[in-house]
Amino acid sequence: MANRYRPTPTTVVKEPPIAVCGCCHQPRLAIVRRCSTCSLLKRIYPR
Repeated sequence: MANRYRPTPTTVVKEPPIAVCGCCHQPRLAIVRRCSTCSLLKRIYPR
């Protein structure tokens, strides 16, 4: 009962996951579906 509200270990706190974009191969956050570069390119030059 005492260690029920124990503080989380510091190893849990890490930087957000980094993924590489499939089309431009630029490092981006894994949470975002596509990076800003690709969204801008698609906005300017729609296919």
